Amino acid sequence: MAAKFEFVVLYEPKNFDADVLVDIVFVHGILGDYESTWTHQESKILWPRDLLPIDFPRARIASLNYSPNFDDFFPAESAVGATSGLDRLSSGLCEALERFRQTAPKATNRPIILVAHSLGGLICTKAILETPVEGLAGVIFFGTPFVQEPEEWRPLASRFAKLVGLDDCGTLPESALTSLVDIVDDFESMIEREILDPSGLLFLSETEICKPLEGPVLEGGDAVPFGDIGDSVEEAGVDHISISRFDTPDREGYSMVLRKLIQITRGSQRPSELIDVTWTPWMKRVRAREPRFAL
Repeated sequence: MAAKFEFVVLYEPKNFDADVLVDIVFVHGILGDYESTWTHQESKILWPRDLLPIDFPRARIASLNYSPNFDDFFPAESAVGATSGLDRLSSGLCEALERFRQTAPKATNRPIILVAHSLGGLICTKAILETPVEGLAGVIFFGTPFVQEPEEWRPLASRFAKLVGLDDCGTLPESALTSLVDIVDDFESMIEREILDPSGLLFLSETEICKPLEGPVLEGGDAVPFGDIGDSVEEAGVDHISISRFDTPDREGYSMVLRKLIQITRGSQRPSELIDVTWTPWMKRVRAREPRFAL
């Protein structure tokens, strides 16, 4: 049975037609779902619903509900020749985006920002490469691997396999690894040719061990691609799963993401209207202490 792709709206202004100025959509990977990936475990705070609307009251916020599998990204040798799982997932994302934008007045004229966790970032990347996302203003990646050597994907696939409860990733065909590298290389080329504005990109990476592994899921520069393209931040004190979960607006990661969202929106359509209502509450918090980061 075909997987279902649909955006679940987490927040939208009451005066929808007049007040919505930007769409912010979230795409998870294989380690969670449309809610749990973004929900702080202890406090149960779903920050796109519980925190972000306070700072972005004129945004429409939604999260993609779908069910990706390990084999969609890392197919076994026996799956060679079948329709690519990543092709299916990226097509599903594009179709869901189109439906989501059609359900709201003036939606196709609004800027849209993608926020992705882990392998969900590869789905977003492939979708951007194959189908122009109308109004795309920026992308924020939480721990998305951007590895540009085929053999470096093998140990990475093994780590993801352990996280989802598999003994091993099996024998990965060279063609599958090459396809992943092609996505990363084509994305870099798109940015270098200024088809996608690098100032609208933020790459966040983890530093901590992610159990049951003996180290981080992403190592070294796995999530910090392309040299100086975009903003890359190594967030201290978080692992691959907790990197996308916040329980308070004072968290360093949340502040970094919020600052980037504001920066992206400044350069999009009618930015001053949005900044007027988002900048003030955020700056009140930041000015109350010495900033702990800089983008």
